[in-house]
Amino acid sequence: PTVSVLVPVYNAADMVSVALKSLLAQTWRDLDIVVIDDCSSDDTVAVVESFAELDGRVRLIRQSENGGAYKARLAGLAVARGELITVHDGDDWSHPQKVELQARALIGNKSMAANMTSWSRVTDEMYVKIIGAIPSGRLLRQNESSLMFRRELVDEIGTWDDARAGSDTEYIWRIQARFGSRSIGRIHPGVPLSFSLHRDTSLTRTGPTHVRTIFHGSRRVYREAQKWWHRTCRSADLNYAPSRDQRPFYCPPNLLERRPAARHYDVVLIGDFGRDTTLCELLEQWTTAAVEGSAKVAIFHWHHFDRPAMRPVLDVYQALAAAGRLDILAVEDNLSADVAVVLDAESARFRLQGFPKWQFSDIGLVCGHPDQEDVPNLVWPDPVVMHDHVSAVTGRAPRWVPFSAASRRAMLHDQRYVEVIDTSALDDGLESVTAELAPHGAMEKLV
Repeated sequence: PTVSVLVPVYNAADMVSVALKSLLAQTWRDLDIVVIDDCSSDDTVAVVESFAELDGRVRLIRQSENGGAYKARLAGLAVARGELITVHDGDDWSHPQKVELQARALIGNKSMAANMTSWSRVTDEMYVKIIGAIPSGRLLRQNESSLMFRRELVDEIGTWDDARAGSDTEYIWRIQARFGSRSIGRIHPGVPLSFSLHRDTSLTRTGPTHVRTIFHGSRRVYREAQKWWHRTCRSADLNYAPSRDQRPFYCPPNLLERRPAARHYDVVLIGDFGRDTTLCELLEQWTTAAVEGSAKVAIFHWHHFDRPAMRPVLDVYQALAAAGRLDILAVEDNLSADVAVVLDAESARFRLQGFPKWQFSDIGLVCGHPDQEDVPNLVWPDPVVMHDHVSAVTGRAPRWVPFSAASRRAMLHDQRYVEVIDTSALDDGLESVTAELAPHGAMEKLV
């Protein structure tokens, strides 16, 4: 069968010839090589056209605007002629037998929904680089961009998402959620059948698409939303194509647009949205109250770093975000808000790495004890540390919001608590607290 190889390229004039030469040297000869130029400003188009003139298996498609690698893939998929589909990055080199090994594995195993190979990252001088977002000794890993599948898979589960980064992983997880964890084969997993060029300017090495944001940032927010959809959606309904369907899970704006405009919210709620405690009940109540009004709401998951760091936000917030009722923020987001409330002061014991581009007209820091009885002191966590950390992250000194009336009495006897407001979080609720914090009239939408 014909294998369509989708090759998205952007300003790859210096490397795309390496990629195309390796594809044209494949032992599997029946290839449909679709190169999709994503509005390159260098000589990429001219280089690809020279290959297309020499070999009819190479075709060039030009995007009208820069949309990222996955939108380019989708454009290529729309015109692909092959019965089997795979992808090849524009700066990769592949072993001559790579396509054949993958194609024969699919043809010979009908229960295999897709397969992948492994790759290594190398410098221009062919030095192998360690792979991953955290230090390790790994010089080899699975190559998500090598995924090969039958065309009919698109009819069953749809296509890649059109986010600017991380959609490979989502599609792989969607296949496994639909057909089982063993439905994707690994072809010679201990052998690097591709080399990928290590560049400091690549998507995985810069800005909000940096690979390290899978731990805290845009990629993490995106991954948590994917997993929520895969886990909560009926298997038969795991079918999504961005060209025809409404997005079924949340995606941060930095992964939807190259340079998204700053967004403005009526209220931003900050805290550990992954815990199921009394405080989290208040978080949920306040969030629900906010979205039920006409307020534009966002939440930021400032998790407790002394507990499992990869604990996701609870399902209730993912469902609200998927429905467009609120946004889930990442530290890279550029935003402003009338008011922000840190509902979980204990999170602020830990300083965030990288400070967000956030501007708040006012901010409250909820602190205290849920017990209605008198609290002798509120020494721990240290209020000075929490105050400084919130100020550093938000660019504004917060005002203290007592959790309860008893907490307020204790705060007023401790000089470290500066500007304690009159209302309490537990007794008076979101509307009263934000009305005292926000500029006049800004919180009318919460009524």
